[in-house]
Amino acid sequence: MDRRSLTAASLAAAILLGGCSRGPEGQGGAGQGGQGATATAPVAGGEARLVAAGLVRSLLASADGAWLAWLEGCQELQGRFLPPGTASCDLVVARADGGEPVRVARGVSTLPHAVLTAPSGGAFAALAGYDHASGAGELVLVRDGAARTVAEGVTFAGFLPGGALLAVAKGALVAVGEGGAARPIPGGEGVASFSTAPPPLQGRAVAVLARRPAAAGGALLALGADLARAEPIAAGTLDYALGAGGAYAYTAGRPDRSELWAGGP
Repeated sequence: MDRRSLTAASLAAAILLGGCSRGPEGQGGAGQGGQGATATAPVAGGEARLVAAGLVRSLLASADGAWLAWLEGCQELQGRFLPPGTASCDLVVARADGGEPVRVARGVSTLPHAVLTAPSGGAFAALAGYDHASGAGELVLVRDGAARTVAEGVTFAGFLPGGALLAVAKGALVAVGEGGAARPIPGGEGVASFSTAPPPLQGRAVAVLARRPAAAGGALLALGADLARAEPIAAGTLDYALGAGGAYAYTAGRPDRSELWAGGP
């Protein structure tokens, strides 16, 4: 999810971004009569191009700088446990060097985990149709402007350093390849969250740690870089972390009395 720097031309375009008007699914929404795509303004180093006019939120750039993604058409939500300003929005993408914006997902939350940027290339992932009460949505993979729903009932998701997408879907770990095909990971049932090691992952015995909820025993599971299977390595865990060189650590016990354990080569 690191924000990557754009080229000078792309950055100039991003400075003047605003929100698009709503339009049919999969079509551009850059203002009435397409005027948003043609308006320009002089800036130092070149001419800026107005991509979208209105209210834009959560602007992101792809890792390769070729694509922009943002939220528009937002409807604010009220809830006892929701942060102020939380909204449900449409996710729109467009090429940074020009081209019509394309709406790729609806019902995307403004919460930080709802839109992710791949660590390389021009991919994003988003939780569409997000239900704030259950904390679940449909996982949509957007690669080079094309969107595909890859999993349902997703409560947690993240890109691995190599570009693969990992998710907790209906309480089970699934891995999503670059083509969008999802496969369940054996042994990964009943997990609530996971964390990945810093790159490089190849050669690490423990590349991913996943944890089951405390109510289910708080088991900590380990996965290698091939994501072939999740194996339990500890029970009753409270927290966990992965470090460089194959190291990992976790705490186990009770909230008022826990011990720190470390493992690795």
